[in-house]
Amino acid sequence: MSRTRIVKGNITNIIGGNYKRYSKDDIENRGSRIIQIGKEEGVSYGKSEQPSKKLFICIKKLTPYPKAYGDCTYYRWRFENFLERHKNCSHLPPKYYFGPMITKSNIKYIGAGIDSTKEWWSTVINTEPLKPPYPKYDKGTPIVRESYGYKYCVVFSNYLTPKLSPEGKKWLKQARYYLQQYMDEGLRNETFTSRYNKKFNQKVKTKTLKNVELDTNWFQEFAFATHPDAYLNAGLIGISIGDKIEVGLTPDLKEWMSTGTWEQAWYVGREQLIKWKKDITVYGKQKYEEARQIYQHRKKQLRDSANRFLKELENYFK
Repeated sequence: MSRTRIVKGNITNIIGGNYKRYSKDDIENRGSRIIQIGKEEGVSYGKSEQPSKKLFICIKKLTPYPKAYGDCTYYRWRFENFLERHKNCSHLPPKYYFGPMITKSNIKYIGAGIDSTKEWWSTVINTEPLKPPYPKYDKGTPIVRESYGYKYCVVFSNYLTPKLSPEGKKWLKQARYYLQQYMDEGLRNETFTSRYNKKFNQKVKTKTLKNVELDTNWFQEFAFATHPDAYLNAGLIGISIGDKIEVGLTPDLKEWMSTGTWEQAWYVGREQLIKWKKDITVYGKQKYEEARQIYQHRKKQLRDSANRFLKELENYFK
C-alpha cells in the first residue's frame, strides 16, 4: 500500500510535543535547500530509539484464494499469504497450514524423534515434498513435516490414493475440495457451524473466528471441526469397507494421541454406525455386528485420551 500527496502550496506542522518519524526502509529528504535547526542542543545524528511494534501494522483481513480448491498448494499459499500480510509485525502463521515456524527466538527443531523413528509413518512423511531441507522465509523456517493441512493433503494424495478404489479416489478428491472450501468460509465469515460437532458450535458462538489465524491452537480446533463435515459430505459413508480402513490407517500414530483426532474419528464413525443400525438389510446388520465386535475387542486397548468417546460409543451398541 502506498500514498502520494501533491500540495501546490506550503505545509506547516505545529507540534506541541515530540515529532517522530519511523520507516522500515529509507527516509529521503530532497529540496533546493534543506534547513535543520536545533534551538538549544543543535542537531544530533546517530542511532535512534526503536519504534513500538504496534506502529508496524499488519493486514488481518483474509485474502481470497485465487485458484480452485482441492490442490495441496492451497496450504502453502495460505501460509505465504499470511507472511505477506504480516510482514510488518511479529505474528507467525498457524502451524496447521505449513508447519510451526523455527525462528531465532522461537523453538528448537522438533523433528529429531521423527528422523530416527522406525515406525511405518517415517517412510511416508520422510519423503518429498515433506523431507528437509525446508524453505526459508524472512521470519524463519517452517517444519513442514509437523504441519497438518499440507502434510495430510500430500500424504492422502500421494500415499493413500493408489490404495483406493475408483469410488474412494472420487471421495478423496471431493473431500480435499470441501476441506479447503469450509476453512476459507470460516475464515471469511469469522464463524463456522458444523453439522456434526455440536461442542465446537457452542464454543464458536462466544469465541468467534475473528483473527483466528493469530491463535494456532484455536485455529487447529476450528480446522478439525470442519473435517467431519468435509469427509461425510464428500460421501465417506458410501465408500467400501476396504477404502474406509485405508483412510483410517493413514494418520501418523502420534496423531492418534491427540484428542482432536479422536473427535474427528468419533463424529465420522458415529454417522456410519447410525446408518448401519437403521439398515434392516442383511448387509447392514452384518456390518453393524462386525463394528460391535471390533469395538468390544479394542476398547480395553485404547488409551485414556479416547475414554470420553468410548462412553458415547457404548450407547450405540446397546
